[in-house]
Amino acid sequence: MNALQILEKLNAMWFIIDTEDEGKKDCVSRRNVIGLAHHYLSDPNTKESDLWYYLCENSGECELDNLEYGEDVLEAYAKMDTKSNFSKQLCANDFVNALVEPKQSDNQEAYGELCRRLAIALDRDTEDVNPDFWDRAFEDGLTPIKALVDSDK
Repeated sequence: MNALQILEKLNAMWFIIDTEDEGKKDCVSRRNVIGLAHHYLSDPNTKESDLWYYLCENSGECELDNLEYGEDVLEAYAKMDTKSNFSKQLCANDFVNALVEPKQSDNQEAYGELCRRLAIALDRDTEDVNPDFWDRAFEDGLTPIKALVDSDK
């Protein structure tokens, strides 16, 4: 499954970033960048690995969907992430990270959580998958999307 095929299964891809509201109060915002991502990935001359940079440069063109506040920016991010990972919806950073192989320095637990969020977004049932499968997938260097596809076998 490639990036465009994953994107076709989603209704929203949320670009979440810290910012300031009109009153200059720190907050976190989200914008649905699925159209931007589709436009970028449909061009055969682009590289999937550069998608994040494209979204960073162009996400301001998309309508602001929501603002979230917290005691600090990390709390606000956590609140926004909770609102943004559902069936047919995924955070842009999760989408981008689902396409890359884990590195030695990556966290195995974070990899498993990313696979879980990806499964939720794509309506894939992974409850019957042996938990050891995710550990092996991480150690084997599978991208999270490849691990999710292979979990059905």
